[in-house]
Amino acid sequence: MIGKWLSRMHVRLLLLILITALPALAIIVNTGLEQRKEASAAAEKMVLLTAQQIATRQRDMVSHLHRLLEGLAQSPEVRQLHSAEKCSAWLAELAKLHELYAEVFVAGLDGRITCSSRSFSRTVDVSDRSYFRRALERRDFAMGDYQTSRFDGQPIVISAHPVFDDSGEVTAVVGVGVTPTAFAALLRETYLPDGSVVTIVDKHGVILARLPDPTGLAGSTIPELSQFKAALAGAGDLLVKSVWLDGVSRIAAIAPVLSRFGDLYVRVGIPSAIVENAGAVVAWRNLLLLAGAAVPLLLLGWFVAQRLVLRPLQDLTETARRLGEGDLQARTRIPPGSGELGDLARTLDQMADGIGQSMARIETAERELRRSNRALRVLNEVTRAVAQADDEVQLMGLICSAAVGAGGYRT
Repeated sequence: MIGKWLSRMHVRLLLLILITALPALAIIVNTGLEQRKEASAAAEKMVLLTAQQIATRQRDMVSHLHRLLEGLAQSPEVRQLHSAEKCSAWLAELAKLHELYAEVFVAGLDGRITCSSRSFSRTVDVSDRSYFRRALERRDFAMGDYQTSRFDGQPIVISAHPVFDDSGEVTAVVGVGVTPTAFAALLRETYLPDGSVVTIVDKHGVILARLPDPTGLAGSTIPELSQFKAALAGAGDLLVKSVWLDGVSRIAAIAPVLSRFGDLYVRVGIPSAIVENAGAVVAWRNLLLLAGAAVPLLLLGWFVAQRLVLRPLQDLTETARRLGEGDLQARTRIPPGSGELGDLARTLDQMADGIGQSMARIETAERELRRSNRALRVLNEVTRAVAQADDEVQLMGLICSAAVGAGGYRT
């Protein structure tokens, strides 16, 4: 069935037109793949640059906390600490200076809070907190992890700095706690495609702040924790594709805020579908343009095939059929000057003329042969009559009978 369909001339012509469009189709597909690669590279560059810019803003905030804590550690109110009550009052006034400070406190070497900007009636021990241990071990500024405050149970991230005496020995640790919303506030001036997400995470992959965060994912652990830890081991920026907590696959960039302290990272993700669709949209547009050009071309090819090829071929076929059935008057209707098919039509008409002329000569020869045969038969009968007749009257009768019987003549 397919072979019979493909054997038709106009189908072959249309297939030839489609075959000529294949190089354009290949170019469009290749261009779409190249544009998809370019879009992916541009998206990766944008997401990494965005992560680095946000890390810079976060770094400024952390640097502010660092300078603040250095100043507090050198202040007489903290170093001498003559009165816990006066120290707490002074820290409370300090905490009012900026909404960034959720709590400010001083802890002894045993980890117990001696004074704080937040009132407390029981012993608060922070010796098990990561920021406290890091500050003592490093004898320098340190940031903690995402945790809950020992004062009010709210999420908080605490930075700390050791307090030194005149001999350089550590006597206490001063700390400043900020809420995750302080980190989120620095994310609001970020402009990314729809569906993009920016997060601040600690070294354990716990989300400190997320924008947007409609379902309250702050405090959750990121799903690509193993890849995140690989980035920490490499101590550099990382690009990775993963499925986030909201179920969306994203191309993500991870950049450290302060690698020296190593406790804070920026993670920016752009939906993979946006990147993948970037080249696909252009490819589909080009395919639609090709289809828009191919459909009129196919219609034109169909019309040209019908008008210039199929109709002349049908006329030649019909003329040949009539000639085969003995209609020697059949002639093609293809006008002169119609190219190769016109030459074929003229050849067929000339053949028909030759056949007609040959048939006419044959018929004339047959008529002459029949007339000669009849004359010979009459002559033979007349010769026989001459031999048989006894007198002229009988001879004339026999000759008349021969003319009528053998020659077919009528009186």
